Amino acid sequence: MIGYFPNPYPDEMIYSIIARYHLIANRTDTYRDLFRFGNPRIRTDFFYYASELEKLLSHFNFYNAEEILSKFTFFEYHIKFLNPYAKNKLSSALLENKNRAIAYRVFGYSLDMYSDVHLKYCNKCYEEDLSINGEPYWRISHNLPGIKICIKHDEFLNNSTIKMNSSKLVPLSQIKCEESQFRKIINTDYKKLKLINQLILDLFEFKGNLENTRTLYIAYLYELGYIMKGFDDVKLIKDFINFYSDELFELLNINIEQAVHFIITYINGSLKYLHPLIHILFLVFCKKNINDLTNFGIQIPIKAPFCKNPGCTEFNNKKQLENYTLDDPNNVNCCFVCNICDFEYWIEYENQSEYKILNYCASWLEYMVTKLYEEDYSIEQFCKEVQINVKQLEKLGDYRENFNIKFSDYSCARHVHEL
Repeated sequence: MIGYFPNPYPDEMIYSIIARYHLIANRTDTYRDLFRFGNPRIRTDFFYYASELEKLLSHFNFYNAEEILSKFTFFEYHIKFLNPYAKNKLSSALLENKNRAIAYRVFGYSLDMYSDVHLKYCNKCYEEDLSINGEPYWRISHNLPGIKICIKHDEFLNNSTIKMNSSKLVPLSQIKCEESQFRKIINTDYKKLKLINQLILDLFEFKGNLENTRTLYIAYLYELGYIMKGFDDVKLIKDFINFYSDELFELLNINIEQAVHFIITYINGSLKYLHPLIHILFLVFCKKNINDLTNFGIQIPIKAPFCKNPGCTEFNNKKQLENYTLDDPNNVNCCFVCNICDFEYWIEYENQSEYKILNYCASWLEYMVTKLYEEDYSIEQFCKEVQINVKQLEKLGDYRENFNIKFSDYSCARHVHEL
């Protein structure tokens, strides 16, 4: 049982906490003290020893393993765009300290592909920490992938000589504070870089999940004119590359052609996950922010959408219905839901005379029963009137029981066999 462990500071990296313990405890084998084995790499992106640390520090009423991952590592930055299943699978692997290859298998890319080689710090934060706490510390907000600026002090961060995810434990107090390192960058690039860095921090702090972004991205591209009769990816590539300078991408350690290729592949549905930094570059290009990713009210306009349920009081009332886009950039469709009867259908932007029912509702089924069994319509007559294909009625088998439709109650039974 260890007799001391430092209390974490706000925004402190797990590496920094352990490095401060290493200095104060003055131990030659800190890793064996904490983890019972020697010389591991303390990865701040994915920390595999949170459960061991929780058990070891239980007598101090320290943070639990989940809190250690969430507060002192890059975990929250990396998992925001995962679906809940992948997030839980990843979290379990980390907490159980097993399956080290799980991260690449889930994401499909290396987590540190855009990370800096060395840890960074802000000289003004360094001096403030020294004055307030008596010691400086390594911050998460200075070292997330893509971060180059201290947002608080609006200046470039300094590169240290300590490698990211190093097995060598060096607290920031052992690094000599230097003047801010000047970067040659034009003003417009600096403004974009500052915005990128702010969105990185916003993403880290965001509470919630952002897994459903493809539909929104297609809508953004539609707004910007890249999707009309199809997806103009050639124009997107040209404009995206012109939007960001070579100098800015060099500073971010990103290949610009590769970045836009990832975006297009993701939007086309061939890539499951994007690195968070690529998401943010796309959002800045589209003039969007993190909170915009929670707004699913974005519209792809369809001329005069209206409820197509003849049993609804709003039938043919040319009012804007609630709608959302589907996820094929080369075949722009819109889905509409009537807020009166819940009738739901999708329609192609390029062929608005045809639609497909996604969700039958009770009033639509009642209207069908009236026409088929009371007014003795044929199937063909009914489909022509409501403007649907005969094959769409095949779905009715799934809805009869839900709406308690009993065809045997009606005098004309011939339509039962037709359906």
